[in-house]
Amino acid sequence: MELNTHFQGKTTELKVALAFLSRGYQINQPLVSDSRYDFIVDINNKLIRLQVKTCRAFENEGYIDFATSSSHTNTKGTVNHSYTNSEIDFFATFYNNECYIISVNDCGKRNQHLRIKPPLNGNQRGTKMLKDYTIDKFIERQL
Repeated sequence: MELNTHFQGKTTELKVALAFLSRGYQINQPLVSDSRYDFIVDINNKLIRLQVKTCRAFENEGYIDFATSSSHTNTKGTVNHSYTNSEIDFFATFYNNECYIISVNDCGKRNQHLRIKPPLNGNQRGTKMLKDYTIDKFIERQL
């Protein structure tokens, strides 16, 4: 059975939370569901707002991607809203049993690619490599 997007999203949130908890860091969740962030993680008394996104893997092409905006439908159609640094600090995603964290300031307005392997054409300009955004590297930068 394939999970619907709500189940996929909640599963990714729990995996990200477990990645921090298993390293001894506190995770806090908003009491209401309309918050722009999913968690606040406390690293050395620094509170960091995380928006968790489920990624899609394009392994043949050598990258993962995830949405950096939210959308909802109303009577006027679909409304997209990009996340800003006044709402969240970082995006978190989970791929291949590893948590990855990237600053909202380093992401595109609609989606973000992280390369699993370098592009076949060799052009690395603007390329963000997945290995540079592991949770452990993120935590090191916060200490």
